[in-house]
Amino acid sequence: MSTAVPTDAAALLPETPVRGSAAEASAVGAYARGVRQDGERIAAALRTAVGALAAITSRGVTGIASRLEGTLAPGVELVSRTADAGVGALDRFGAEIERIHADAARTLAAVEAALAEIRTAAAEIAAVAERLGIAASYPWDVGAPARLPEPRLEAIGGGIGALAGAPGASIGELDPGQRDLAVQQLRALYEERWFRAACAWRSGVDAIGDARDRWRVLRDERCDAEIRLRDALHDTELGGLVEASGADVALTRLAIAAAVSGEHGGVRTDGGGLAALPALLAGELDPEQVARAWRRLEASGVDTERLLREHCFELADLDGLPFAARDAAGRAALTEALDAEHPARLHEAFARMGFELGERSYAELRRDLLAVRDALRKAELGAGPGESVQLVALGRHDGALAAAISLGDLDQAGTVGVLVPGMRSDVHGLGDAYGAFRSIRGDRPDVAMVSWSGYRAPGLIEEMFQTRADAGGAELAAFLDGLAAMRAADPPDRLVVIGHSYGTNVAAEGLRATRADVDAFVSLGSAGLRYATTADALGVPEVHATHAAGDGIAHGLGQHVHVRPWFDGGGAYEARVDPRELAGAREFTSERTADGAAVTMHNLLVPISWGPEWLGLQRLADGLDGTAAADEIGYLNTRSSTVHELGKIVRDEWR
Repeated sequence: MSTAVPTDAAALLPETPVRGSAAEASAVGAYARGVRQDGERIAAALRTAVGALAAITSRGVTGIASRLEGTLAPGVELVSRTADAGVGALDRFGAEIERIHADAARTLAAVEAALAEIRTAAAEIAAVAERLGIAASYPWDVGAPARLPEPRLEAIGGGIGALAGAPGASIGELDPGQRDLAVQQLRALYEERWFRAACAWRSGVDAIGDARDRWRVLRDERCDAEIRLRDALHDTELGGLVEASGADVALTRLAIAAAVSGEHGGVRTDGGGLAALPALLAGELDPEQVARAWRRLEASGVDTERLLREHCFELADLDGLPFAARDAAGRAALTEALDAEHPARLHEAFARMGFELGERSYAELRRDLLAVRDALRKAELGAGPGESVQLVALGRHDGALAAAISLGDLDQAGTVGVLVPGMRSDVHGLGDAYGAFRSIRGDRPDVAMVSWSGYRAPGLIEEMFQTRADAGGAELAAFLDGLAAMRAADPPDRLVVIGHSYGTNVAAEGLRATRADVDAFVSLGSAGLRYATTADALGVPEVHATHAAGDGIAHGLGQHVHVRPWFDGGGAYEARVDPRELAGAREFTSERTADGAAVTMHNLLVPISWGPEWLGLQRLADGLDGTAAADEIGYLNTRSSTVHELGKIVRDEWR
């Protein structure tokens, strides 16, 4: 016996693409057409009303006419444009759904026909098998073999003797030759019948496989149609406001009312920030526009705390937002992405932060996010009473996780220092500078120090090129522009950018591009700046630079191993610029002084590690500068003279 052939064709197909109907889309489209027509009538009525009021000279009437013409009329046009775009999108969606449903009906009919064919073929196979005594059991979705199995003479019964040329003889009386002849005769009688049934069965199975593939395509096409409809509606001005408002019904009503009429519940409402909300969340605004839009959002009465939670991944890295807001969004994003009870949220975070498969794995992103969370906790554990710790950036840059943490309130600090790390740095080193930061701040609570890992740092080979510095410099410029835009009414008294190694190159490119007023650029063990860089190009009043005698990497390799490609005007080797040689640059020491120990290596804090001690490679690394790893002192070691000098520079006590 073969396994039973299913009777329900729909049960064999995956999730159905048949949902809703073209009639429903048409009904919504008809409603949108009605809205558009209503908008046209209201617009005409408004024009008539404004014309009639123009003949009346009264301050109150003039104000009403101004509201009608300046606020309500554009709002009605906005509704009409949205409805018009919606009509087109819904008509396209309805036509697509009608086609998909028709294809789905044909596909389902094909499966039903294939099942009927399989039943007929299976019955035929069963009949032949019974006649030939064959114990045949075949899965319905595999079918019988094309070749007829060996007939079982003992199970057939009478009549075998006649087939073997020995009428009346029983099976036991037949010799081997006669038995073979009987089998050949049976094959001649039934082989073609079996073959045709087996082929029909296989054809039915293949047809169902093809139908399943087509069904999946239709399901995907249905999903794509829904996405296109959603995107088309989202791309309208009002649709964008609805999308940005999320599940907050009150915010949705407020956003639409403000955009259309300039008021909500009879109260005048500033809709400027709300109108910019979709562009804000899409990252389409520059830092100054972000700062303005956020201020207007706050003035509109929107629940910004809820907005920061619901759109945490979009807002955590938005330059121009108050840093307290970015901190709230960043912490919410960490909580969301690292929720152990809901591991799928990490995948959502991956997509919402803009990561693409292949540039980073989910496991790598999780490790990076954990590193940021650990750095944040480390900063908070070491914070003094009332000391603020802020996660002032959390996002993506060139496939790497980007983040920044501030020791001190960046929204109010009178003095701000920003540290830009160099080659092979990432978010796992965010907490390395905290000890130095506390020394640099001294007893000045108004000083905020930022550990900025906001770009994808180069590897060893990439360090020879300018590409990562250019890309990182743009990110740094945006961060500084955001600080300037957010603090426009109360700018910091002093802003200092500190670069280390390749980070000096990144910092210099950021200074070229930023509109923020930066007071000082500090270079630690620079790997060199872009060829032909001048002090004037940096646009800062002060340049401070140091290079420790024990640092055998930056000056020997970083500044002298550099390739300028042909598309950048080069094509040959060109040395980078040593910041100490810039006009007006002040060189400060990183050697032993009464205020600190000499720096003995290139790194900021953690010595070079060349593997476990038993390999013997670490002894070679230690021999590069003659200092064992346990005794190395980096530029940001709190015992170094460099940290003492940095404190004086940041606090403007160096003169």
